[in-house]
Amino acid sequence: MNIFLNSVDISSDVLKSSMNISRNLTDRIASGSFSSKTNKPSPMDEIEIYDGATKIFGGFITEVSCSFDGYSPTYDIEFQDYTIEMNQRYVIDSYEDQTVTQIVEDIVSTYLPVGYTASVSIPTIISRIVFDWKKPSDVFEELANTVSCEWYLDQNKVVRFFERGDNTGQEVSATTDIAFWNTIEYQESIEQLKNKVYIRGGRQTSTDDVVKNLNEQVDGDNDILQTGYTYIYRRDESGNVIEPTLTFNGVEQTIGIENEDSFTAIKAGLETSFGSNKDISYEAVTPGTPGNSVSIEYVVSSPDQTLSVSDAGNKVTVYLESNYNSEPRSTASEIISAVNAGSSLVTAMTVLGQTGEGVPPVMTETSLSGGQDGKDILYNQDEKALNFNTTPDAGDKPVLLTGRIRIPIQIVLEDEDSQDEYSISIEHLINDKSISSRDEAQKKAIVELEKFADALISGKFSTHNSSYIPGQQFRLTVPEFSVDDDFVVRSVSMRSDGGDEMYYTVQYMTKRSKDLVDMLRSLIKTQQAPTDVAELLEKITSIFEQVDWDLTVTQNPLQGDDIQWIAGPYYPTSPTDVKRSPRVGGGAKTL
Repeated sequence: MNIFLNSVDISSDVLKSSMNISRNLTDRIASGSFSSKTNKPSPMDEIEIYDGATKIFGGFITEVSCSFDGYSPTYDIEFQDYTIEMNQRYVIDSYEDQTVTQIVEDIVSTYLPVGYTASVSIPTIISRIVFDWKKPSDVFEELANTVSCEWYLDQNKVVRFFERGDNTGQEVSATTDIAFWNTIEYQESIEQLKNKVYIRGGRQTSTDDVVKNLNEQVDGDNDILQTGYTYIYRRDESGNVIEPTLTFNGVEQTIGIENEDSFTAIKAGLETSFGSNKDISYEAVTPGTPGNSVSIEYVVSSPDQTLSVSDAGNKVTVYLESNYNSEPRSTASEIISAVNAGSSLVTAMTVLGQTGEGVPPVMTETSLSGGQDGKDILYNQDEKALNFNTTPDAGDKPVLLTGRIRIPIQIVLEDEDSQDEYSISIEHLINDKSISSRDEAQKKAIVELEKFADALISGKFSTHNSSYIPGQQFRLTVPEFSVDDDFVVRSVSMRSDGGDEMYYTVQYMTKRSKDLVDMLRSLIKTQQAPTDVAELLEKITSIFEQVDWDLTVTQNPLQGDDIQWIAGPYYPTSPTDVKRSPRVGGGAKTL
C-alpha cells in the first residue's frame, strides 16, 4: 500500500494499522482515516492511495486532530473522496428531451472543476427535468434514481453511471481463494415483506363517452340533477361548451360552467384606465356576445388635428385634437361628447366615463369584452351537479348527459407465489395522486412487488481482492448455505492488514432483476415543483452583484504625548482634534 500526499509518498509516515477506507453506494461519500507521528497534513491536501499499481482512492484531507502520546505528537487524519471539490457550485438548469448521457456530460462540463470527466452511456430520454439550486452529487443521485441506475465518483475524478448488472464482478465461493471462506455471512429476512399492493392514484380521463340517464331525478320540481360522475368539460373557439352534452328528449341543450358562466346575461365593457380625471368607460347596451363586436381606438394622425369621430363596421375611431407636436389635447369630457354625437354605434354601447378635464393619450384598438349570454343550465364539476335556472319539466324525458368522465385510479396487485411460499399475505397501500393512468399504477405496483415480495438477502465477506466496487454485480456460491445467486456490492471497507496488503470487507445485497430495471426505466416521471428556470436565473442576476472589498484600517494617529487630556465628556470635532476625555478602566486611562 502506497500513500501519496500532494503527490509526495508518505507511506513510511503512516501507521498502516490505522488506515481505514469506506466506499459506498451513492447515498454516502467515500471516506477514511489514518494516523501519523511524523507527518501533519493540512485540510484540502490531496491524498491518493494505491494498492500495488492500482489507485484505490483519491480525495482530500478534511480534518486533522493533534494530540500527544506521552511526549510524542500524534496526528489523526480524516479524508473524503473528491466529492467536496466536485460540489463547489450549485446546478441551476433545466433539460428537455435529452438523454441521461447528454445531461450528465453537460453538467460535468458546465458545473464541475477542470479535470472532471464523465463515463456514462444511458440512452434513456428524459422529457423534462429541472434542477433548482442543487449540488452536482444530488443532481446525479436524482438522475440515477429516475432511470434506476447507479453512479459514483471514482478515484480518478470520473463521474460513472452504469446499469445494475453491467459491472460484472468476481465469482465468490467458499472453495476459491478470493474470499476468506470463514468470513462469508448470509442473512435472509422477511421483515419488509409485502406481497399484496393497493395503489390509490389520481384520476384519469375515460377514453369513451359515458352516458348518464337522469330520468329518475326529473320530476318537475327538482332543479338540481346529480351527475354521479365528474364529467370533464371543453369549450370551442367561441367559448361555447361542447362537452359534455345534455339532451332533453333528443334535443341538445345549451349549458354553461358554474363560476365561469351565469344564469344572468352579462354586458361587455371597456375601462380605459389612464389615471385620475382621464378614464372613460364603455358598456354594451345589451348583454350577450362578448364585446358585441365593438372596438375603440384613439388616434393622432397629424399635427394640429381637430377632434372628430368616425365609425366603420363595429369600430369607433376617435381622432384626438393635437398640437403642433402631434400631442393629444382632447379632454375626457370632450371625447365623451364627441363619441355620443359622432358615432352611430351609440345604439350598441353606452359611454359611462367621467366628465373630467384630464387628457387621455392615444390608444390602440381595444374591444369591449366580458359579455356573455345567460345560461339556463350550469354544470358544477366539483359538486357533480347540473343546476337549472328553470326547473326541467317531467315531460322532457329522456334526459341524458353524455361525455368523458374522470375515473379514480385504484388497483390491487398481489404475488401469489410469494403468498404461497411464506404462507402469509401482507398488504401495502400506496397513496400517490401523481399517478395519472391505470397503466402507470400497475407498473408501480409491480415495482413494489419486485422489491418486497421476496425475502431481503444481504451479507458480507472479506478478501484481499481490490476489484470490488459499490454497485458491482457478482455471483456468490456457498453450498453450505444453499446459496448460488447474483448479488450487488453495497459497500466496500478497506483497512491495512498490518503489512503492505489491504484487507477488504465487502457488504452485498439482493440484486434487482433485469425486468425490474426495465420497469423502473419506463416509469420516468420526475416529481418536483414546477420551476421556471429562465425566471430563476433572471432573479439571480438581479439580486447578486460582485463586490470588491477594500478594507483599510487606520490606527489611532495620536500618540500619548500628542493628546491633550480634558475633564468631562468630550467628542472630537475633527480628525485633527487632539482633545480626549479619559475613561477609567482597570486603573488605566483609555481612549
